Order: sequence, then structure tokens, then C-alpha cells
Amino acid sequence: MKIFFLFITLLIITNSLAAQDFNEIFKTDKTINPADSNKLFFRIENANFFKNNEYFSALEDGYTILGTMIKPQLVFYPSHNSKLIAGIHFLKYSGKDDFTQVFPAFSFQVNVVKGLDVLMGTLYSGYNHGLIEPIYKPELHFMNNYESGIQIITHLKHFKSDLWMNWEKMIFWGDPFKEEFTVGTTNQLFLTDTGSNIRISVPLQGLAAHKGGQIDSTYGIHMQTLVNLAGGISFEYRLKQTFLKSCGVNSYFVSFNDISPYKALAYIDGYGIYSDAWVNTKYLNLSAGYWDGTYFIAPRGEPLFQSVSTKYSFFLEPHNQIILTKIGIKKEIYKDIRLELRFEGYYELYEKNFDYSYGLHIVFNRNFFLKKM
Repeated sequence: MKIFFLFITLLIITNSLAAQDFNEIFKTDKTINPADSNKLFFRIENANFFKNNEYFSALEDGYTILGTMIKPQLVFYPSHNSKLIAGIHFLKYSGKDDFTQVFPAFSFQVNVVKGLDVLMGTLYSGYNHGLIEPIYKPELHFMNNYESGIQIITHLKHFKSDLWMNWEKMIFWGDPFKEEFTVGTTNQLFLTDTGSNIRISVPLQGLAAHKGGQIDSTYGIHMQTLVNLAGGISFEYRLKQTFLKSCGVNSYFVSFNDISPYKALAYIDGYGIYSDAWVNTKYLNLSAGYWDGTYFIAPRGEPLFQSVSTKYSFFLEPHNQIILTKIGIKKEIYKDIRLELRFEGYYELYEKNFDYSYGLHIVFNRNFFLKKM
């Protein structure tokens, strides 16, 4: 542990890299600029990732992912309030000869009224939703980034929201598998002026994973619907300093409910408390948090926070307590080219077990203007 705290201290005094919000590096600009009306762009979205999970818990195995995700796209703005995107989504792991994912990426986004956009097709996915870790596993941004369906985005002065349905597997009559889709929402109600130094908001999140359908041929396999909800309070203080940019505290009450007609899991409901305090400086991000969960299950969440194991089917941990820390160092190498080093640690209080991960990311997102139609 002395080495660990020494490592943190060295990071704090480091002054060669720039930091931002923890997952801001991976997010995509969702806005439609009226000045781009009738313009055609070629866009590249590229995320190169390396993450090594040194997990020794009975809840999850450790593993390493190394690869690249790239989306070459044509982006056309038919009008001042609409955007059409057509491209291809590629996922390639190092050590694999072939691409793991090759999907068409097509979407149409319309600004219906000021502050309200509707999108159909390929969604703004992964970290763009802003879900907390107990209900969204971070690696899914790379391993299962492709989402397709409907998305409604609201961005008002005191309220912002993301509501989506990701249709993962559709069925036709007689298909030997269930249909699968996920419905999610993230919302933030601002109680103070968003332009002030002090921002207090109420975050509300939800995620429902469903397997069902009526026209498949999977007799004997029951419908399943698992729901996670989260709500709480968020405090942020922005400083007008060169070194210290902002700090804040978040606290959530998180719940789990199995609303399936036939209950097949070890628990039918559960809950947890997830809190963290963070500091964003000019050079790095620091975060320390606490998780206390009871009978908690999240189908898309990080397994270390749950009460059931993905490693051993027989292992249950009804009450799970974790102290976690995150350290992120980021630098903008050049315009639209960003590099990040990240360390994450999870200490299980009951098992007295320390799991950790470290990784490296290089992200490149840029629009290249082609012509005005």
C-alpha cells in the first residue's frame, strides 16, 4: 500500500499532461450546427485501447483487451436542423486475425424543436450515455460499442436528458432465440445556474435489459426483464485557477429489480449506495469512491459491484462493500488527438481483496470538409 500511495503522490506533482473529465475523451459531439446546412464531411472516429484487469476476486476473472475501434463515415447536413450519417463500424483486437465486429453505421438525426433531437439508426453509444459504473461496465464502450435503435436527446438550460432503445436482437416468426433490447435513460436536473461556479443537480438514471418475444420457437425459455435505477445528488465547484479546475461530490441510491414473470436469478431485488468525490486539475483527474451493495445485480454493470459471480455460478456475495479510486492523466497531442493513461483500484472490504486495472488510450475524432452541395 505504501507503493500505491507513493504512486498517487508522484502523479499529483506531475505537470506534463492535461486532464479533463474522466470519460470526456471518448464522447461524440451530438449537436447540429445550422451553419453546416448542405455541407458534406468525411468523419473519422478512432479509439485505440489497452486495458489490463488484474482481478483476483471471486466475482470476476482478470483479462486484457488490446485493439482498435474505428468508424469511417460520411456526414451530410440536408438542412439547418438535420444530420445524415453513413459509414462502417470496425472492431479489431490485437492477436486476432479477423475483425471481431463489422457493422454498417447509419443514422438520421433531426432537431425537432430547440433543445430536442430525435435520432434513428446507429446511436451515440457507450460513454456518451453517461451511466455510472455499477450499472454500466466501462469496457462495453470498446467491446460492445455498436448500438442501433431510437434515441431522444434533450438539452435545455436547466435540464438535459438521453433516452434510448438499443435493439440488440430482433426475431422473425419461428426464430430459435429470444428478441433482446435495452432501454435506458440518463437525466440531469440543474438546481442552480449552469453558468455559475457552483452547480447542484439531481441525476436520474435507468437501464432495463429485456429478453422476450412471442413469435420465437424457444419453448421452455422464459421471458426476462431486469431493471436498474439510480438517483441522487451532484455537487460541482468550478474554480478560476490555472492548476485546480473543479471538484465535486456525487452520491447515488441504486436499485435492482427482476420484474420477469418467472424468477430465475438468485435475487429478485436489491440496492446499493454509490458515492464518489473527485478533483479535476490542469494535469490529471483524481476520484475516490465507495460502494455498498446488497443483493445487487446489473446485467450491463461492472461485475465487481454485484452480488453474483460471473466467474463461479455457485458463488454469491449478498453484501458487497468496495473502496475505489481512479487516476487519469490526459494530454491533447494535437487537435482532435488525445492520449490518456488510467489506473483504477477496487478494494473489497469483506474479502480484503485488492483488484486493479491500468490502461492506455489514444483517441482521434475529426471532420474533414468535402464540399457544399
